[in-house]
Amino acid sequence: MGAATVTTLALVLLVVFSRYAVPAVAFISIAALTGFAVNPVAISLAVKFAKDAPTLATAFSASSFNVGIAVSSALASVALDSSLGLQGPAIVGAFFAAITLVPLLSLAVMHFEQGRRTPSGIRQPRAHENCS
Repeated sequence: MGAATVTTLALVLLVVFSRYAVPAVAFISIAALTGFAVNPVAISLAVKFAKDAPTLATAFSASSFNVGIAVSSALASVALDSSLGLQGPAIVGAFFAAITLVPLLSLAVMHFEQGRRTPSGIRQPRAHENCS
């Protein structure tokens, strides 16, 4: 989740500083480095929670990345040709990076909740729930 957050932040900052060469190159580099780290983690989490359908989870995750690349590239080209100009693709990228946080946050919550269950399936109380 950290890499996705850093990618989103780097793309948002790219929108703000896109008119300056040095910060733009830095934010593009950060987004590229951290963006590629998200895919393997997201796929492994999807496989973990798929339980009986790991092949389907892997295929769906990979297909989702490919659809996202195709759609975001098309929208970025339209944004580049619009009045947004050079900031358009960065805005599209920031949007797609931000919506990536939604399923990752859902998986993180599921992981947290799963860790709070005992082998019998009973939820373990939180520390503040133990107070009488």
